Amino acid sequence: MAVLAGGPGAVLRGATAAELAGLSGFERAIIDVALPDRHGPAIEGVRYRRRPGLRTDVMGSLQPPRLRPAVAVLEMASAARDEGAAHRVLAAAVQQRIVRTSDVRAALDRRPNLRLRAVIRETLLDIDDGAQSLNEVAMLRVAKQAGLPRPAMQIVAATSRRRSRIDGGWPAYGVFFEIDGAGHYAVSTWLDDADRHNEVALATAPGAVHLRWPGFCVRRTPDRVADQAQRALGRAGWGCCMSFGAGTG
Repeated sequence: MAVLAGGPGAVLRGATAAELAGLSGFERAIIDVALPDRHGPAIEGVRYRRRPGLRTDVMGSLQPPRLRPAVAVLEMASAARDEGAAHRVLAAAVQQRIVRTSDVRAALDRRPNLRLRAVIRETLLDIDDGAQSLNEVAMLRVAKQAGLPRPAMQIVAATSRRRSRIDGGWPAYGVFFEIDGAGHYAVSTWLDDADRHNEVALATAPGAVHLRWPGFCVRRTPDRVADQAQRALGRAGWGCCMSFGAGTG
């Protein structure tokens, strides 16, 4: 009905098209419709947007016609209220097998002026587990800006069965951390779960502390990461009382 009311060339877009493609967890009451060259009528519960150049992005063989899933998800991420919400949309769409990162990246390449473009590109890299070096650089920057000791990265840990690597930490203080990519945690609770894990670790009896952060947190919420690292080090005897941002230069 909403598409028919929009006239020739009208297609479902954004969250509505993504939901029809199978994306769950982001359902909305508003129906999003794109029009190629005009503004739509005023209909309650329907949001029309003028969107030139629709033809190459449309799945016209389906009824009602709609944007391709990769384009719809990309629009959702760009319209998200903040960077974290954009990250969750993209990670969920890939984890639910609605889209492939290569398809979203191709759609992004055709939209050079898209809002949150840098975050979207970072997130796609994160999902592909290609952000390891990006995360390491970000963690070193967090430590420096917070006045923390420089962490060791890629620490070799010997267990009873094999040797493995820990992303980083401060071995002298028994504080270690792992930085997860977007494929390693539940999208709907990624920040809360990691934060809860760290707070429990910080509240336990003295001993080695193993912290865990999504790579997105390290890059985009460094103050929270620095706060937890600082408390873990302080509990282990490191005597720094500097607040985040008061780096040593």
